Amino acid sequence: MADLDKIWLLNEEGAAPLSFLSADFAVHEISVSAEPASAITFPDNTPNLIVARLETLKKVGPSVIIRMGESGIEAKIACICPAWPSQEAIFYLTNLLKTSLILIEPVIPNLAIAAIRELLAQKVEEAEISDFQNSQENHFKEPEHISPAERQIAETIASLRLEAANEWRKLRVELEEYKQDSTDETKRMSCQTLAHQLKGCLGSLGLKKTSKNASAIEYCLRHLKPQSSDESLLYWCLLEKLIDSGDSNLDLVDQPESTSLNFSENNIAEWVLLIGRNELCAALSRELKGAEFSVRTVDDIDQLDAFMEDGGVACAVVCSALSNLPKFEICRYLQTSYPQAAIFDYCRQREGQEYRQELWKSFGIEVLCESADAAESIIQALKNKPSRKAKSSDSIKRKDINIH
Repeated sequence: MADLDKIWLLNEEGAAPLSFLSADFAVHEISVSAEPASAITFPDNTPNLIVARLETLKKVGPSVIIRMGESGIEAKIACICPAWPSQEAIFYLTNLLKTSLILIEPVIPNLAIAAIRELLAQKVEEAEISDFQNSQENHFKEPEHISPAERQIAETIASLRLEAANEWRKLRVELEEYKQDSTDETKRMSCQTLAHQLKGCLGSLGLKKTSKNASAIEYCLRHLKPQSSDESLLYWCLLEKLIDSGDSNLDLVDQPESTSLNFSENNIAEWVLLIGRNELCAALSRELKGAEFSVRTVDDIDQLDAFMEDGGVACAVVCSALSNLPKFEICRYLQTSYPQAAIFDYCRQREGQEYRQELWKSFGIEVLCESADAAESIIQALKNKPSRKAKSSDSIKRKDINIH
């Protein structure tokens, strides 16, 4: 087996085996009992991926991650959930445990293996760098010609951003105080309230990415209650990283971004929902609007149900993974939960014929390949939209999974 094929499988005693992994990867199963995670015996070989079910990660994930760091082990983590995870579970997995892939039971072996192979093929990022630091375009550049009114507006916004930066520093100080006495509920509430206020303030000033940092801090303080010393260590590391990232972002000019709700000027009752944010999604949006379709875009998994339940969704097109949930899992969930809408997986040609055939065989979900006539294919499908139901054997349970 190649180096990229080494997987550690954390499995609790008596749990059903994940046999689909053994056929394609060199899997070393590690038994997880009721004993402390420190008692888990790590094998000598270094893995590229650690796979575990959600319940197992809840019990030993923080401790395993800390031990990996102490041992110099760099491995990605994949989680298998028994049902569609709740917002809290997704936040816990992606932010606290840095999970790179989330799969849902019942697992579709061919698609799951393809997702794991794609994950293992990705290069390990050298460092987590803010989007603003990656782009020189975020630095403020004053236009050569600006009217007095425009200059006054710019100066007012700059002044408000300076005030917001001062409030951000205040949040750092309050978090440090709360860390010294994490049992003080008054201090926790004060930090949570300030983070909530900053979320709205920064967003209204066009500082969307920094606003998301504030939102994540608020979510941590509101919903995550560390249950162990290891989980507490990861909790405070996450908060510190979010604050540091916010400091870096506020040193630059955060590019104002458009709202994720995009409406065409027509009055069509039904509309197309595009899920994801990449160049494929943007190009398809332009084509559909050119054909006078109402289009909305969602790039946050937490908003998915709200958009689908809003009514009028004739078609949902999944353009990219969200929150480390691969496209096929999002497609499966949408088809099971919202059978009234046509569901498409929009992919690049390189994603392969096998992927398309498996998606159709398993779920009856159509795959649209990147092409000049993709929008036309959607339009035709909407005109002749068949009534399809997900196969019961492969359907996803619609049940939120909570963390604690």
